[in-house]
Amino acid sequence: MGLLATNKRRRWRSEYNEPQDAKSELNGKLNLLKLLVLLAFVVLTVQLARLQLMRGGEFEQRAQLNQLRVEPVIPSRGLIYDRNGVAVVENVPSFSAAVVAADIPKERTLEIAAGIEKLLGIPALETTLKIEQARRSNDPFTPVILKDGLGQDEAFHMREGLAKLPGAEVIVQPMRSYTQGPVLAQILGYTGRVDEEDYAALKEKGYLASDRTGKAGVEATYEQFLRGTTGSKEIEKDASGREIQTLAEKTATAGDNLVLSLDLDLQKKATELVQQAAHGGEAAAVVMDVHTGEVLALVSLPMYDDNILSGKIDEAKLEQYLNDPKKPLVNHALAEQYAPGSIFKQITGAAALQEGVANPSTTITSNGFITVPNQYDPSVLYTFKDWRTLGTLNFYAGVTMSSDVYF
Repeated sequence: MGLLATNKRRRWRSEYNEPQDAKSELNGKLNLLKLLVLLAFVVLTVQLARLQLMRGGEFEQRAQLNQLRVEPVIPSRGLIYDRNGVAVVENVPSFSAAVVAADIPKERTLEIAAGIEKLLGIPALETTLKIEQARRSNDPFTPVILKDGLGQDEAFHMREGLAKLPGAEVIVQPMRSYTQGPVLAQILGYTGRVDEEDYAALKEKGYLASDRTGKAGVEATYEQFLRGTTGSKEIEKDASGREIQTLAEKTATAGDNLVLSLDLDLQKKATELVQQAAHGGEAAAVVMDVHTGEVLALVSLPMYDDNILSGKIDEAKLEQYLNDPKKPLVNHALAEQYAPGSIFKQITGAAALQEGVANPSTTITSNGFITVPNQYDPSVLYTFKDWRTLGTLNFYAGVTMSSDVYF
């Protein structure tokens, strides 16, 4: 019975004792975990201290800048009309892809540049270099234009991807559309982005690096009147640069409209006639009102299309213009050099009348040439040909027939 009782008691005792090595291993793992957690808290504490104590002021300033931002409002450029009130230029909306360096986290620069490349095909390296250059500038909040003249589909896809691309944005600006194309290109000129070399001077006048300015012709000459006055709006943005709300706004003032002395119908007719006479070569013609000095028409051949240089530039066409020996970008009526030819006859004739050498009834006979002796050796004769045998001419006939012999 005693033995049986003893055996029964042993049935309720655990016959397994956990090995000492297993307990030590488990304790070691727990201690390691505690150490890792402790180290993690230490690292977080140090980082918090660094951000709040050492760089707190910097991040507070950046947070305020992210929260409130003053952005420019681009004015509508003044329109241009001919003397009869016909508009020869329009303002049309243009989409551009841009980045604001201040809104792009440094650690995500390459990621964002790669995202823009995927959307628009702009090389990521090119975008990265522009972002870094803007960061080093005095104004990292000014948008840096990456691509002009986005199509509607490109602009739509870009807007769709903005949520994943902090600092990237689509800018909508008015762009010039020249309704008459080459017919008025030499007169109107064109607009383009502010050049880097000109920005230093233009910045003092309120221009932005992303602004457009007149580059040639009337657009450049009357830039200060056509441009208008830039407005501004104070907006609230989140940390990624997304606009939350507009707090205040100063309305932009549109540029002044400009009325030219030009007659568009006359300009078209003069262009047609000069093209017929030039046979594809260089030519120029100016039609003026002699009583007022107003220019009614001005033609320069060959012509170019100023729409190609306004907005998204057609690089291939621009290269063609630059390499053309006939120089279509040069206004041959104003900027080229030619022998004065028959134009100088008016000066010769006016001088003769003024000095009494001739009068309106003075006659000279043109036999198709004139001989002039050398003043030092009269036996030496110089022969100058007229453009044909014109016969006997008075002053008015000499002007009408443009006689070389008469003048």
